[in-house]
Amino acid sequence: MSVVNLNSERERRETEAWDAYVAARNLADRTHQIEDGRRAARAWCAFLELYQTPAQNEFMGATVTTFGRRA
Repeated sequence: MSVVNLNSERERRETEAWDAYVAARNLADRTHQIEDGRRAARAWCAFLELYQTPAQNEFMGATVTTFGRRA
């Protein structure tokens, strides 16, 4: 049985989500295209979800579906 270092796993997930947001944000800043901005917003939400409670994530999911599809 292998042991999983939870701190390392959390840091990996945080870094992955942050890197995805930065890449999407940089693209949106370069292109000024609304779709690229939407991708950056979705990446930001994914990053924030790592720090929110399940209730906050549920609320945000309901809010996002009110204003548009979440992908």
